[in-house]
Amino acid sequence: MKTLFSALAIIILAIFSSCSSSKDIPYTEAKGYFVNNTVQFVPQTPITSQEQFDQYFGMATVMGKDGRPTEIDFSKQFVLAVTTPETNIATEITPESLRKSDNGNLVFTYRIVQGEKQSYSTHPCLILIVSDKYKGEVEYRIH
Repeated sequence: MKTLFSALAIIILAIFSSCSSSKDIPYTEAKGYFVNNTVQFVPQTPITSQEQFDQYFGMATVMGKDGRPTEIDFSKQFVLAVTTPETNIATEITPESLRKSDNGNLVFTYRIVQGEKQSYSTHPCLILIVSDKYKGEVEYRIH
């Protein structure tokens, strides 16, 4: 009897997981960029060219092994970015998920966590690099 219930539970779980309403999309989090000091607002739309990207972001190259910014190939990739206004509060923007919904749109969910007051200001940003094969309308959701 236990075996029958276990088998039934596994079948039901498999059915529900296969009927999931979304699929995870792979991405890479870009490092080594900053929001240009002339920028007040970065629109929440996909960035599809180097020229468009350069309007909003600059490279923050530093010494060391991992000092170069993450490479972005706009002939094969696009960027999703989230920024907050300049602040002197420690602020971290972290990705939670990037999924394709049943209607074909991308749903990008992220979290903003604020910490202690700082003696300096920053313009927090999160930049994701995504393959062009996933291009589409994007819905941004803060969690």
